[in-house]
Amino acid sequence: MDHRRRVDRGRAGDRAHLSQPLGNREMVRDVGPGWEYYLDRLQESIETGHPSTIAWDGYAGLTPEYVREFDLT
Repeated sequence: MDHRRRVDRGRAGDRAHLSQPLGNREMVRDVGPGWEYYLDRLQESIETGHPSTIAWDGYAGLTPEYVREFDLT
């Protein structure tokens, strides 16, 4: 799997561009909720300056939203 990242430095601060090309559309069922989980943890850590305390509970429940959004039914 190809993981890509880029960091831009600008007047408004640093900006990270993250992408994860998927081998097939079905992978979004698992990858989508995982990205939300890790990005929420990153945001909390940036805001608090401490390791995130967000737990995985509830993120797996987001799978149906991704199934609908990407028409995977």
